[in-house]
Amino acid sequence: MKKIFLLILLVLFVLSCSLNRKSEETNINELIYSLQDILFETYDADQETTQVKNPIDPFLWYRTKSSEDTIKYDIGIDVVGDSAYATIKMIFPGDLNLWYIGDSDTVHIEKPYVDTFIKYCFFKKDTTRDYHNGWRLVKITNTFVKTKNPSDVNIDSIKIFADGVFDTLIKIDTSYFVKNDIVKIPSGTVVQITLFSSDTTSRFFAHTALKKKEIVYSSENTFTQNLRVPYIKKNYRLLIDGFTKGSLEDDSIEYSTFGIILPYTVE
Repeated sequence: MKKIFLLILLVLFVLSCSLNRKSEETNINELIYSLQDILFETYDADQETTQVKNPIDPFLWYRTKSSEDTIKYDIGIDVVGDSAYATIKMIFPGDLNLWYIGDSDTVHIEKPYVDTFIKYCFFKKDTTRDYHNGWRLVKITNTFVKTKNPSDVNIDSIKIFADGVFDTLIKIDTSYFVKNDIVKIPSGTVVQITLFSSDTTSRFFAHTALKKKEIVYSSENTFTQNLRVPYIKKNYRLLIDGFTKGSLEDDSIEYSTFGIILPYTVE
């Protein structure tokens, strides 16, 4: 009888732990959705561009969300005591719109694609219980976007420089940083972007505030571009990405990209 009683206690203990874990994961999941502006990052659709000189290139291209499919989220949470790790994946179906001149006529084609955005988060349970049962977001990573795994596009690292403001090298890894430790840039500052890559089969771009500029080849394994940040003071995102040349320059080769999203604040 005593053994049966102990067995019942053990089962109840295991069940309570399981329910507690589910409760913790639910609280963290709700916290994640309450911080969508920080954690659910994507590129800006309908981006402006300028006409390119090479007539075989599209004179206009941009990405739009698919009108037929919806964005899906996949959030994985691993609770370890008073700490928790989360992987946020956003599945983004879209269309790459290409406009070019063919036989003296303007041609518009759409290339459907599905990009995956990935971000990693770290949480601690050390605040008041009335705030998501004590959980708070502590650290995050930059957001990565890719079409394929492994990617067809390679970026080794990115250097961002603004004279007298900052000089930072960003590695393409999952390094965590404090969620409030976001780069602050004075209004209208011109920043220099240097991208390092041995990839000779891709084209690279910088996107922010609905505008984009191509990061152009300057020397071996090095691509550069200057970009002026907006004058309006608020939070922004800088997307630096690469496309296989066939994505933009061939009407039959499928779309493929890889990039990183960097948050910043204009002050």
